[in-house]
Amino acid sequence: MGHKLMLDGPLSSSRRSLSERDPRNVRNTSPAMPGGDTNHLGYRRGAWSPFGVGKEGRCILTLATHDHRVIIVGREGRKWKTLWDLSARWHQHVSAGSWAMVALPHNATQHQKFTARMHLLTVSEFLWMPVQSDALGRSSVLITLTASGHAVYWRFPTNFSGSENVKIVAVRETGVTLISAVHWCAVGDSEGLVVMGETNVYLSIKDGTIQHISVNVLDTGELTLKEHGSVFRSEGVSYTGLTTSPNKALWGCLESVSVAYDHLVMREPTQITLYQMGRSSDIMQHIVESSAPLHRNVDLMESLRSGLGNLGYVCILRRFRDQQTKREVTAPP
Repeated sequence: MGHKLMLDGPLSSSRRSLSERDPRNVRNTSPAMPGGDTNHLGYRRGAWSPFGVGKEGRCILTLATHDHRVIIVGREGRKWKTLWDLSARWHQHVSAGSWAMVALPHNATQHQKFTARMHLLTVSEFLWMPVQSDALGRSSVLITLTASGHAVYWRFPTNFSGSENVKIVAVRETGVTLISAVHWCAVGDSEGLVVMGETNVYLSIKDGTIQHISVNVLDTGELTLKEHGSVFRSEGVSYTGLTTSPNKALWGCLESVSVAYDHLVMREPTQITLYQMGRSSDIMQHIVESSAPLHRNVDLMESLRSGLGNLGYVCILRRFRDQQTKREVTAPP
């Protein structure tokens, strides 16, 4: 008597059926059905925008329902209301292009076509970029990532009330499905250890790979995207969470075993791994030269202490100065 997968704990019938279900949307409760009553039964994800995107300098809230609809809500006076339906706008955009982004063979079945379209419409994760100024004014970009692996960049003007024009500035295919976590890594004057030359987006993926994509907002309001490939990879491990310290000196990854294993073998199902993002000498130099108060460099000093103590942190990136261009760049150690 054998088994294919041993769960890490006894689950009720309802929870077991939910765990064994494909997390991507393959049912008819999809935002592809813009009409009718919503039956989402709650929200599964939310993200606040930066200050100033909403009216009177407020924030607006992006919400994703359990049936994969994404809406924008905000406060008007003393009441909260739905300002904009992102899923309906995304459905209009892809259907107006005759679903050209869905790449299927000519002999694909109706079920395959339906599933591919649902994956394109299903928003798995999203996050906001900081407010930036360009020739079109001040705005913030909302990045939505679909189950089909497409990254959509929406430009929201500041003081957004729902009536302003929201523009899709770029749609790119990342080749990554089932995204489990997404994190924004801001780069500023005191954050020079993981500088890529542009603003960075890090995608944490379920196949044990973290991919790096650079995003740069031009003065014209357009975006330039550049893929840098995988930062690092672990076999048999799924990354279900990713975060960084304030100065980006440490990365914390929530890792889980993604392969089937025998229940008689004791294995750690979930662990938190910290990665040191820089050499100890670079961190020491940055602390000495930084004009910021010491309390703003606590994570740098903790990374330095752990690195010098050889407590198991892994240095996966280092910074060096190109002697020809005199620019700070990063490279694998």
